[in-house]
Amino acid sequence: EVSTKVNPVSLVTGLDAISIPAEKATFAEAEQIWPLLEASLNPAAGFGLSAIQIGIPKKVAIIFYNGKKYRLLNTEIVEKQNEVVIYNEGCLSLPGVTMNTLRCVDIVIQDDVLGKVALSGHTDGLLPIIFQHEIDHFEGKSIYNHRLEPVKNVIKIGRNDLCPCGSGKKYKKCCIGD
Repeated sequence: EVSTKVNPVSLVTGLDAISIPAEKATFAEAEQIWPLLEASLNPAAGFGLSAIQIGIPKKVAIIFYNGKKYRLLNTEIVEKQNEVVIYNEGCLSLPGVTMNTLRCVDIVIQDDVLGKVALSGHTDGLLPIIFQHEIDHFEGKSIYNHRLEPVKNVIKIGRNDLCPCGSGKKYKKCCIGD
């Protein structure tokens, strides 16, 4: 395993800095980038970090969620369904900015490390949302590209409804507080 004893890299902030599409990375490049991402991410501030967010335009990211670490490499969404409203989604590169977004609860990803993986909010909590967020950075997209616009037939989750993450808790007691 690659040593994580590296100096953290400064987080790149601002929409212009993260709107650059990233290039595919080799596994050797990713092995150099993952420790930088791990050292730069404050898990109390966010769940994931993409290489573009520290100024490296490569399709490499890490996610820390629910006690697990995921290393992403050239990840793509190959299937998605069940779009829902996510309240107050934020981004580490846009400090203090949150907005309601439209995201899919169920996705299938293809990744050079993880292979083909199906993720569902009903069994994996917020993981599909976090993956979509980091993959967006690979494409030069941000939460602004998914902000809620008036859309018909979209399921809106109220504060007292069950959370779409599958926890069984009311939304106001679960993900709305994240």
